[in-house]
Amino acid sequence: MRPKKINFFSPEENKGKKAAKEAVAVETPSMKSSISATGHLKLPAKALEHLGVNPDETAFLFGQGRKKDGGFFLVPTGKDNPQAFKLAKMGPAYGVNLKGIFQKLGYDFLENQYPFSMKSFQHDNVTGFELSPESEKPRSKRGGEEEE
Repeated sequence: MRPKKINFFSPEENKGKKAAKEAVAVETPSMKSSISATGHLKLPAKALEHLGVNPDETAFLFGQGRKKDGGFFLVPTGKDNPQAFKLAKMGPAYGVNLKGIFQKLGYDFLENQYPFSMKSFQHDNVTGFELSPESEKPRSKRGGEEEE
């Protein structure tokens, strides 16, 4: 099988504008992911267990395939890799802060939910995640908030 061509992003590309709203944690099924309202790519703990990675010692390379409307790729690597994005604990799950990259790619994660289905794939003899986009939907307002 021919290796996939993946364009990996760098942490410098993640520099972006600050958002005014905070995230509302939404629990996702074990092999699903989504973009939080703060621009974090949420990863369920079960998904990390599936890869056999230790969240305290692992960071991820984040990339996109050739098609701009296609999915994304996460490949585990060591925290000492300068191209890697670190994991942060987010309730029962983990997150990778990709706010600046998602903003540059045109994702309006403050107003919309962007779910992804996750499946394993091999890249340079390392098992990572391929994230395929599902239908976006408007982010629901928290109870008691009024629309402006």
